Amino acid sequence: MMKLNWKSGFCVLGLFMGSGALAGSFFASGEGPVVGAQQAYAQGDFRKMMLEIKAGLEAAPQDRAIRENLLSLYRKAREVAGTNGLPADWELPPELTNFRISTRRSEVDTSGVAYLLKVNSSQSESGSVRQLQIVRHPDEVVLDKQKEIGDWSENSGAGFPRGTPMFSFQGARTKRPVPAGLYLLKIELTNGKKVDGWFILDELANASDGPRVSSPTPGQIFGSGNPTFRWTDFRSPEYQSQELRSLWVSVFDPAAKNYEQKWSESFGSPSLQQEATVGPSKLGRAIEALAPGEYRFTVEFSERHRFGDLQVSRASSVNRVFAIKP
Repeated sequence: MMKLNWKSGFCVLGLFMGSGALAGSFFASGEGPVVGAQQAYAQGDFRKMMLEIKAGLEAAPQDRAIRENLLSLYRKAREVAGTNGLPADWELPPELTNFRISTRRSEVDTSGVAYLLKVNSSQSESGSVRQLQIVRHPDEVVLDKQKEIGDWSENSGAGFPRGTPMFSFQGARTKRPVPAGLYLLKIELTNGKKVDGWFILDELANASDGPRVSSPTPGQIFGSGNPTFRWTDFRSPEYQSQELRSLWVSVFDPAAKNYEQKWSESFGSPSLQQEATVGPSKLGRAIEALAPGEYRFTVEFSERHRFGDLQVSRASSVNRVFAIKP
């Protein structure tokens, strides 16, 4: 069990106890998930704290004051836990690795800004997931593979390590950020293994800004099939210092079936990388050169923390249409 910085602990406890009138009956009785979560935090028992936070969000889904108290404590605990993240009371099956749940802010030069919830994971073999469902408590279905709510796709070699099968599952695009709250995760594999998990998104879950791209400009025409793209380093206004950062750039063919990816690259040190040239790729998809035609370039920065086996990510991307005309 990790040791708590008591100065931080008393600061947070003072903040919440000072807002006792906001927390209704939970504070009036001196019992319940809000107080239980605070006590667990003060004891450094983050696993119990997370279960108390979950219980509080389940018991009072419409109580804004309760939710804000619990989500504020959740954010503070993430800061204290650092890059190790917070523990969960459930596990993913070993067949699924690098499992990431992302809120994604997407800026497109032709349609403005949109938000969505997305799941990515490497898998031991293609087609291993029979069902994946995400519900925002109590009953808002966000993703459901069997009911075809959301866009499901698989790629035989795009996972990590390189060449591993992976899947991607994303919800509907909206003009509003993905709502904060308790989310329930159900997974069923074709081998019969099942998972009943959950995770929390707080008010900092969505990015409110996006990266800046200097090349390509909207509609830019390149004379070579190996264009060089440039952007500036980016941290969202919601970024927290304990979060890990990464960068992904890619080129898609929007006219091809399933929006085919032609080239991509990933970087674990975004601050050091601010340009890339289409061609070879160390961690993504390589190509000799792009054929003449119209494409879409995407640059996406991710800021993530861990919750048990999950990577919970705040992603922000910019998309630009360009063309190759030798």
